[in-house]
Amino acid sequence: MINKLLINLSITKSLVAVTIMPIVMILLLSLWVIFPKIEDVRDYAKLDQLITLATNASSLVHEQQKERGATAVFLGSGGTEFEAQLTAQRLETNEKRKIAVADFERQFDAFRMEPAFASLASDSEAILSTLAQMDTIRSSVDAQTITIAEGIAYYTNLNGQILRFIKNISTFANDVDISSRVISFAGFLQGKERAGIERAVGSVAFSAGNFSSESLLRFQTLIQIQEIYYSVFLADASPKSIAKFEEVMASRATDSVQ
Repeated sequence: MINKLLINLSITKSLVAVTIMPIVMILLLSLWVIFPKIEDVRDYAKLDQLITLATNASSLVHEQQKERGATAVFLGSGGTEFEAQLTAQRLETNEKRKIAVADFERQFDAFRMEPAFASLASDSEAILSTLAQMDTIRSSVDAQTITIAEGIAYYTNLNGQILRFIKNISTFANDVDISSRVISFAGFLQGKERAGIERAVGSVAFSAGNFSSESLLRFQTLIQIQEIYYSVFLADASPKSIAKFEEVMASRATDSVQ
């Protein structure tokens, strides 16, 4: 059919047609190759934003873990201990909270625009809602109108929401290695969170001057869960991260806390 068409054309038009057709084919082939690459670049750009958000969120969790511990001691002592430390820690938390909230709000708008990120949009909304309750919780702590269990539960629930969000990021990574590293990072953060709860429970017991059988059982359970999450971290962590982890766990500071 193409030959018949060329015969009916002038020599000039035939030459033009013969010259253009390969060029068109090359362009089509180029687009076929380039478009997936463009999508890869977009995916990596989005993943980079998610990892930045995860980093900022994990920094907030770290400060909230310290605030939870200080809150437990303050409430356990009836407001006679750790007041200055709690006030100082709240300022540290506020700095990280401001950064994380701005990042969550910015990404939340982007998540709502893409159906594929619906779960992250829902998680972000829940996290922002819980974060908005923090000042009310703090006021109750200051007024001693909240129990130790309720105070610890607020921070634990909030940290849990953020850590689940970070783990879910792994499902949006097309690169298996990156996905494994995110899961490993989430495992480390979960282990660290259990260590934080362990410290809060221990602080309450030490403040009270004794460990109840219930507190001791919970304490032991937290240690076991912590070890499980650290195993998840070590399974996919890079050799450099494993070496650093082992160095910290073998340090004098860690040994004194344990």
